Amino acid sequence: MEQFIDDDTEVVGLHSMDPLGLGPVSMSFTMGGVLTPYTKAMFLDLVGRLQRPDRKYKVVLGGPGGWHFDCRDGMQEKLGIDHIVHGEVDHLAPEIFDRIARGDAPPVMRFTNATAPSVDQIPKILAPTMHGMNEVMRGCGRGCEFCEVTLRRPRYFPLNYIGDEIAINARDGQSSIQLHSDDIFLYKLENWKTMEPNEDAVKDLFRFVMDQPGVSHCYPTHGTVSAAVTNPGLIADLTEIVHGGPNKWIGVQSGIETGSPALSRAVLHRKAAPFTAEEWPDLVVQGTEILNRNYWY
Repeated sequence: MEQFIDDDTEVVGLHSMDPLGLGPVSMSFTMGGVLTPYTKAMFLDLVGRLQRPDRKYKVVLGGPGGWHFDCRDGMQEKLGIDHIVHGEVDHLAPEIFDRIARGDAPPVMRFTNATAPSVDQIPKILAPTMHGMNEVMRGCGRGCEFCEVTLRRPRYFPLNYIGDEIAINARDGQSSIQLHSDDIFLYKLENWKTMEPNEDAVKDLFRFVMDQPGVSHCYPTHGTVSAAVTNPGLIADLTEIVHGGPNKWIGVQSGIETGSPALSRAVLHRKAAPFTAEEWPDLVVQGTEILNRNYWY
């Protein structure tokens, strides 16, 4: 970081998912915050290194972890963070940085779905990404109350956009591509009443990715177990498309969240759809069995 900041620097931008260690994973593994999670420790170290004597540049924080500062009054000022940006601002970032540099931006800026970028306003990556991750959709629609992602309206990236980004990672020698979404089984969803996957669209996506030059494997970042129960044949077909098997597993994060029907009913909303909240514990078991049987772990 130090090599990029000099006397001409006007704004330093930070991005964090878990700046103060209040995320569900961090809270779970630190006994509710009794211990200090790695994400918090590294963020505090980073911010501390930015607090140079007589600094002229402004520090701005963005990313899905900005809400932490809503829960920790005075922490923004204590850490010397001049501005916090909430929401998606891919297309607004230049304007925001200009305002900060001019000194006419408020300490906290909030942007909602009303100003969220459309797919054609989201710039493509310019360099390879960590673990060959390529975004294929944004938003979810299941409405879990604890999840920032469900506040975003769903948008689906077209195959040509996805292909351009995969090519950048493939040229870097990354043959295993992560398909990033908030629920891969909702890609180009058509039936919002039942939330059953658009099988053709999901399979077309996986086939397209596997057909890209230099790609030998692909797997999703996130996907719900309820989709595996409603469409077990889809899981089997996707395994075949990516040539999965005993020696080639497909990774996925499913988000079990809770085994309590009462909590499921209270906060998970449509995560069990088209099933009911009361069926959630059984869905987790059934869905995991279907995924594991097809080498998804």
